[in-house]
Amino acid sequence: MPELWNKVTWSWKKQLKKMKKMKERGQSDPQKLGDFKALTSWPSNPWQFQGTNTIIVAAFTMATALLLLSLCGGVSAATPVLTVHSSDGDVIDCVKKMDQPSLTNPLLKNHSFQDYPSGMTKTEEGGFGWQVWHRNGTACPHGTVPVQRVEAEAELSQGKYGPLIPDAAERATKGHQARFVEADLPIYGTRATLNVWNPVVESGDDFSLAQIWVTSGNYKNNDLNTIETGWQVYPNKYGDRQARLFTYWTIDAYISSGCYNHYCKGFVHVNRHVVLGGAIIGTSTFGGDQFDITLQIWKDPLSGHWWLGMGLTVVPIGYWPVELFTTLSAHASKVQWGGEVLYMNSTGLSNITQMGSGAFPGKGFRKAAYVCNMQIAEKNRSLLPPLDFQLGATQPDSYTAAKTHTRGPSGCGDHFYYGGPGPLRSSSFRSDPLAILFLFLGITNDSVRSIALLPKLEGLSNEYISKCSHLLRLKLGLCANISDKGIFHIGSKCSKLLELDLYRCAGFGDDGLAAISRGCKSLNRLSFYPTAVN
Repeated sequence: MPELWNKVTWSWKKQLKKMKKMKERGQSDPQKLGDFKALTSWPSNPWQFQGTNTIIVAAFTMATALLLLSLCGGVSAATPVLTVHSSDGDVIDCVKKMDQPSLTNPLLKNHSFQDYPSGMTKTEEGGFGWQVWHRNGTACPHGTVPVQRVEAEAELSQGKYGPLIPDAAERATKGHQARFVEADLPIYGTRATLNVWNPVVESGDDFSLAQIWVTSGNYKNNDLNTIETGWQVYPNKYGDRQARLFTYWTIDAYISSGCYNHYCKGFVHVNRHVVLGGAIIGTSTFGGDQFDITLQIWKDPLSGHWWLGMGLTVVPIGYWPVELFTTLSAHASKVQWGGEVLYMNSTGLSNITQMGSGAFPGKGFRKAAYVCNMQIAEKNRSLLPPLDFQLGATQPDSYTAAKTHTRGPSGCGDHFYYGGPGPLRSSSFRSDPLAILFLFLGITNDSVRSIALLPKLEGLSNEYISKCSHLLRLKLGLCANISDKGIFHIGSKCSKLLELDLYRCAGFGDDGLAAISRGCKSLNRLSFYPTAVN
């Protein structure tokens, strides 16, 4: 029992510390904080109580602690065989493969555990030496897998875009900036190499990442399925600003399903050396040495599970069971590679959130972030370079992407550069008329010549749109819910528009385009692929 009590104590102290930080930021629930403060004098062992009913009190306290622990998720459901304390403060529990939490998911009631991908020759597990927790030379024993111990706030906040974005459409749009390349085919896997950086992410609510995606379904029907993996800097998720390996999945367009890493019961781990969420030792140096990782997602031809592998020799890490998915159960319809930023500016202080190295693609090799060795598995399931790909951008003033045929990383083949410094601090924010619109709509972005990512423009009235009469640039990329009605308001009220970005706004058609043509006579740049326009 002392060992269990120590785990409870560890989780309790970590959560109390987190709650106090939330209170300082004004984000805590006063009732919950009061509950935590009530037990700040935590005993060092379960018998350290006074009175004649010591055993009863201790047992009751243990039960209460375990109940709180189960709600907070501060320790894995399985008792670890070994616990590794990393030099960066991470705690890694080595649990038996068949005891890992994902295998208790009700959807996997009849699941058959797959220890290794079909068609691959099983070799000694690789992947040791590149994560921070490896520094002390300890790996999980054979027959176990590493699971990062996480705090309650991180585990309960499973959504990709955090608790500040409450509904489905905004989860995928508000503050979200993406630079990616995509292909649109029946797809059974993808592979790419990403160089790793430590971008500046000043606000804990923001993140910056590089990843590969496989997706199917769409936002409109709330049946978007995604599998994502890459590296990420996300202070409020991991408690620091290190670049970390991450995975994510969802089956309902980020509304309620799916999670990061092992924060819910989804990803089935098989590798004893690589931990999801673990910090990466090597990062690239601006103008100097580059450190990159190769990631692969592919659908097993026999089991149907989606596997994750790493490295040029493709070391299997684990898989997402096919039972989890709906539109991804047969194959993916799209693959994407690139960078993504969540820029909430929740403090109102115009925080910096860089993508990649923080440099624009034009800086080239050793200075800009790159993605190379891109491959796609189509009908024959063989990974081959794409014949062509499209560039996408939602905030070109802050982040861009560019194809290149110049000299790049050795052996990297076709590649592209992406990234940027993000919105820059501006003293003119308060004086610009557009600041009113940002504040009125609750969108706090210090870019004073653009407004981005409004998920339900069709619901805005003429009164609100009339406040946009001096708007010069309007960027609404990835806003799937915009209809002809919303586009009509833009055409009738935003006559001074010079640029309009409707990239992947699939809800409007010919009538909306006609309204733009009639009303926005000064428009010199229009992006609207793909839509329902004939």
